[in-house]
Amino acid sequence: EMFLYSASDYRIKNLHGTYTESGRIIDHINVYDASIIGENGERGPMMLAHEIQEVYPRAVEGEKDAVNEDGSPKLQMVGYNAMIPLMLAEIKALRARVAEMETKLQ
Repeated sequence: EMFLYSASDYRIKNLHGTYTESGRIIDHINVYDASIIGENGERGPMMLAHEIQEVYPRAVEGEKDAVNEDGSPKLQMVGYNAMIPLMLAEIKALRARVAEMETKLQ
C-alpha cells in the first residue's frame, strides 16, 4: 500500500490549544457536482482551489488564473491531506454538539 506521510512529531511543534476555526473554514468551502473538462464526463463532488485558498491557504499551491510562459494555464493544486486535520477538528466539534443535545433530550 502507498500512503502519504507528513512529519507530525510533537518535538517539531508548538501547541497553542485546541483548533476552533474548522467550522468557519468548512462553511466557506463549496462542494460542487462537477466533471473534469476533456475527460469522460464522469461527474462527482469537487472543490475549487481558489475558493479553498481564500479561507485555508496552506492547502493550496499556486495562484488563481496563473499562466505558464507559453500561455497555458498554470493549474492550482490542492493538498487534500492538509485538510484532514481540519475535517477531524470539525467532526470532533460536531460529535460534542450531538452528545450535548442527546444529553439534553434524556
